[in-house]
Amino acid sequence: MKARPNLVKYFPDEKDWLNLDRKWICDVLFTLDEPGIDQMIQDAKANRKYKLEEHQDLIVEMRPEFAAALKNCQSFSSMLFSLLIIL
Repeated sequence: MKARPNLVKYFPDEKDWLNLDRKWICDVLFTLDEPGIDQMIQDAKANRKYKLEEHQDLIVEMRPEFAAALKNCQSFSSMLFSLLIIL
């Protein structure tokens, strides 16, 4: 809520937030600023995913020559091809 101070005026004092219903909070936030709240959620999810990958040591740097070869590659996965057909 600190990122959106204009929305705080619709909520009770911060000391009473513990007793607020989460669904009610979400309803109020999405009613007031749906695109902004949706963007906050997407950013938080991406940040959490990155932290989990970093913590589990899943982030691996690709050698530049492999990255260039992958970028120039003409063949691709059949799974990707089936997704393109659906779209």
